[in-house]
Amino acid sequence: LFYIVLKMRRLGVLVAVLLLAATPVLGYFERGEESPYQAIADYHSPIIFIPGIMGSTLVDNAGWETWPGYLQMDRSALRLNDDGKTQFNKGSKITPTVPIRSKYGSGIYKSFYEFMDKGPYTFRGKSGKFGWMGKAYFDHAYDFRLDNNVQIEGPGVEKTLKEDIDEILKKTHSDKVIILAHSMGGYQARMFAAKYPDKVRAVVFLSSPHRGAPKVF
Repeated sequence: LFYIVLKMRRLGVLVAVLLLAATPVLGYFERGEESPYQAIADYHSPIIFIPGIMGSTLVDNAGWETWPGYLQMDRSALRLNDDGKTQFNKGSKITPTVPIRSKYGSGIYKSFYEFMDKGPYTFRGKSGKFGWMGKAYFDHAYDFRLDNNVQIEGPGVEKTLKEDIDEILKKTHSDKVIILAHSMGGYQARMFAAKYPDKVRAVVFLSSPHRGAPKVF
């Protein structure tokens, strides 16, 4: 876990370089009645970030954080049955909420979010015909305990990657997204792009195990 944290802390600079070199993804918005901001630029392509394994916060039925939680906590609530799908503890439900920005004094994806929040993807006023510039990046948290194959469309997943992307496209009035994926998130990005190429503008991989990770075992 410490090794993974060290690798993640270096993502900020790399992400900045990759995004600056990518196809323009700036999204301009204007105020509307149904939504605070409406996308109106023809070339708008929102970014969706998919974290790596263990990079999403998980909570239980009561809303208590079961992952990452604190260092020596009891994580038995995360146990699955041998089928790798159902909860070992009957009645227990684990839900992914948001990617982990920082934990245990280390910035996991903190530098990435700081760059995106302060960069050209945040809400701020702008003069000219576009009126307002709005948020053009989003993220997708997922239950990393489950099979990657079900993360795309289910079944048995709280919110699939397809559902998140479809919501983003509708919200931003866009036809395609740019997927920025770290580690195992890149595996999901590949599967989604292969199945729905018409919804993907580009994919940026960060340390994704395209040929598997046998050393882990």
